[in-house]
Amino acid sequence: MLDRESFALVSDMYDHCEAGKITIEPEFYFKRLALNLALELCYGSRVEKVDDPFFRDIVDAVETISSYVLSSSSLSYL
Repeated sequence: MLDRESFALVSDMYDHCEAGKITIEPEFYFKRLALNLALELCYGSRVEKVDDPFFRDIVDAVETISSYVLSSSSLSYL
């Protein structure tokens, strides 16, 4: 599982940056790696592409939830 996901990470980044000719933002590739490891371990499925709308929706939802959790946890120290 880890081998397949790390290979997918490197090969997709290499393909999308056109062998180093253009710059890409690697953040979403690493997020897909983490999500795919969790999805495969728990549910036996994975997200194939970084451009998948389902993947983008999950990332947006997690970032929204994280922003609320982080802002509310900082208020408890006041």
